[in-house]
Amino acid sequence: MTLPAARAASDRPATSRTVRVYEVGPRDGLQNEPRTIATTDKRRFIEALVAAGLREIEATSFVRPDRIPQLADADALLPTLPRPAGVRYPVLVANQQGLDRAAAAGADAIAVFTAALRVGVRCFDASTGGTGGCPYAPGAAGNLATEDLVYLLSAEGYEHGVDLGRLLDAARLVSGLLDRPLGSKVGLAGGWDPTTGRPADPSRARASTTRS
Repeated sequence: MTLPAARAASDRPATSRTVRVYEVGPRDGLQNEPRTIATTDKRRFIEALVAAGLREIEATSFVRPDRIPQLADADALLPTLPRPAGVRYPVLVANQQGLDRAAAAGADAIAVFTAALRVGVRCFDASTGGTGGCPYAPGAAGNLATEDLVYLLSAEGYEHGVDLGRLLDAARLVSGLLDRPLGSKVGLAGGWDPTTGRPADPSRARASTTRS
């Protein structure tokens, strides 16, 4: 996916400088990975995203485990997630059986997808670390990295409520769990300062490049 998919527009006017960031890394970002991530590590990843300031985090899918084994632990994962005020964990379901499982696990929202970016939309999908891809489309590109989106929004003067430094911590966590380099420009640069357009920590940028 080369562009962020638009979610339903918020009730704010189209001229608002506040943007909602809808994180899909724990679900879309992990579902096509060859390595299965332990449930406890998924929880750590989601906790790191919450700490970064993300408030809408698509946690998992209630789908057939034999089709998407990376998300087979949905029933076990969702009830264990922290529930601070203002945080929501939408989930994806494919049929009535999935809906029943999601309800039993305490799901508070069901994800609804749209396919196009519209003028005035103030909510965008992104996946921390740039992870993701469709398991039914071999070779599909990953998602827009949340940290790249947050950097861009900051540079353009939009409010989003996300701490880029902590978000990069979450990106490095999932990168380590997947044993692969970060897939974001901001991550590879070690974190950019949107006021200067330069890496915030040049030594960290060199370390990131070396690991790649």
